[in-house]
Amino acid sequence: MLIELSARLAPVGKAPTNVVARLSGYDDIAISGPVLERSDALTDDTLAEIAGTKSQKHLVAIAGRPRISEIVTDVLVDRGNSEVARMVTANLGARLSELGFVKLIKRAKSDKALAAAIASRTDMPSELEPFLRLTLA
Repeated sequence: MLIELSARLAPVGKAPTNVVARLSGYDDIAISGPVLERSDALTDDTLAEIAGTKSQKHLVAIAGRPRISEIVTDVLVDRGNSEVARMVTANLGARLSELGFVKLIKRAKSDKALAAAIASRTDMPSELEPFLRLTLA
């Protein structure tokens, strides 16, 4: 029942915020996943809180959202495993902070797929490009 409710509410633009927020906090990714991936009713604060406390599966769901703010991507970069880091970096709808880029470049020293994803972004601060080039060398 909750899985179906989550799937039905996820794409609804004006879904009840309190219901969607409650669904997003479930440990069972089958319940929380659809709203984490698609619901516009979730606030950045709610997403950042979930990213800071829930499983890597929850972070993967958030990393695949069409739009992600810097507040949320900073938590994803800090807590996420390699899959999450690559996903959020490859997601052009994810806004990355300068500190987020620095942390990703550092991680990319041991992850060439992540380095390639960073290199494909057009929003990386120009002062960080030499550091990425060193990573790619």
